[in-house]
Amino acid sequence: AARDSAVAVWLRKFGPRDPEPDPHERSRNNKSQLAYSKVKAGIETLDERLQFQLAFWGSRAAEEDFRALASDLLAEADPRKQEWYLRAFRLRPWPLGIGALMPLVQSPDPDVAYAALYALRGRDAPEVRELGLRYLKHPTFGGAAVRLLDATMSADDLEMLSAALEVD
Repeated sequence: AARDSAVAVWLRKFGPRDPEPDPHERSRNNKSQLAYSKVKAGIETLDERLQFQLAFWGSRAAEEDFRALASDLLAEADPRKQEWYLRAFRLRPWPLGIGALMPLVQSPDPDVAYAALYALRGRDAPEVRELGLRYLKHPTFGGAAVRLLDATMSADDLEMLSAALEVD
């Protein structure tokens, strides 16, 4: 009973949420927002000043810039730069097809793989759910896996989550 109560508290805190209105539909005339060309140049040079601004930039970027960033990420081969690109998707889900991100989810670099998993959160798709279930008990990727299940959570998942969150 105590375990069921703990899981219910966890689901209330981290479970499915009502969709928020998309702030990216309106046009952008925000002068304080960095231009995408500067963001891309900062990633290419690994400019430390930009490192912690990428998630915020991604959350406010115009749709066209956000998609350009995603396309540029897919063309990048350097794992460190890939991880930096992926930071822009921490506050806003991946805008392109899920399959395009799968090679990064399977990256041998754990930072890239974790960031790629995290970028898929909020997507209601069977392949995202499958990834979430596969990585739920993974020692490194468990947190990202829980986020993948947010959009696909159902009432039937309570028992499965209880078992997965049980400490051995």
